Amino acid sequence: MTPEEIRIKDKDIHAFLEIFDDARSYGEGRLSGKTIAIKDNILFEGHKASAGSRILEGFRAPYDATVVKKLKAAGAIIVGRTNMEHG
Repeated sequence: MTPEEIRIKDKDIHAFLEIFDDARSYGEGRLSGKTIAIKDNILFEGHKASAGSRILEGFRAPYDATVVKKLKAAGAIIVGRTNMEHG
């Protein structure tokens, strides 16, 4: 699914905070070509991560979280970040 296709579908469900225009495959592996979204508290280098907090508004991750490194190594395509639950 392309970023544009996700934007169209997300107009109804509002699952994403941000859809990455630079989404791409990072290699070959068990998740090669599979799309995945990450929660807003997981760091993805160069992308916003606010963990649902106004204090972190505008923060850009300086490095990848371990889970992101593993997803990339497995070939996943990280397409965007989703909201945190507020309880």
